[in-house]
Amino acid sequence: MEGASIITSRPALFLGKAMKSRMESAGYKVMGPIDHGFVHSIYTEDPNGIQVEVTTKVPKYDEIMAHERSLVEKAMADWEVETRARKDAFRAAAVEARSKTALG
Repeated sequence: MEGASIITSRPALFLGKAMKSRMESAGYKVMGPIDHGFVHSIYTEDPNGIQVEVTTKVPKYDEIMAHERSLVEKAMADWEVETRARKDAFRAAAVEARSKTALG
């Protein structure tokens, strides 16, 4: 996805359905709206075939995002613990392979 337009001026689902109807009336194929929990999105393609997403925020968007931000630090720490051994093994193998190549 190249980017998204986020619209917040009207209730999310209503605006998504209204935008979908308008785009379909103009001849565009439109998928959605899709409820992502924190936003509703519709999808189409521009004349060059590039996917376009129009997204509207749900009323509790700020509350949902604040909660998600509060979870990021722990999620990243857990991921670091989970993947550390694989990363260290990969680095060791890469160093060994380079040293064998250099020594020829």
